[in-house]
Amino acid sequence: MIAMLVVEVMMLLKEIELPAWFLPAMTAHELIQLGHNLFPAFLNGCRCIGAYLFVDLDGHQRALLGALHEQNKEVLRALRDIQTSIQNGGGAGPARPMSVGDAMRNLEAELEGKDIKHPSEVNIFSDGFPDGKKKSNA
Repeated sequence: MIAMLVVEVMMLLKEIELPAWFLPAMTAHELIQLGHNLFPAFLNGCRCIGAYLFVDLDGHQRALLGALHEQNKEVLRALRDIQTSIQNGGGAGPARPMSVGDAMRNLEAELEGKDIKHPSEVNIFSDGFPDGKKKSNA
């Protein structure tokens, strides 16, 4: 806009002539009128390009923080469930307390949607093989 104002003032007030090679069939007034007619389209094009390239960083950050808040709520719910299961003993009869490692594995399994087993439900004396496929030392 400022460039168009400078060109218009220079051409009308100072009567600067256009070079012969630059639009030889147009007068200075026609060139200024063309600039006035094309300026709104130029501004609209610049606005469209700016809107296409614009990234709403505040909105993106708000969405990211909202998702992070939801994940934090899920983790707190899982930790509360683990804490209540520890306090309740995990079922009938005396049960050994859940270690921090077991609690973390349960939390990770819950977040991944896997089955969760309390340590009292797991046979700690098994060697990790199914009953029919025991590893032999022979």
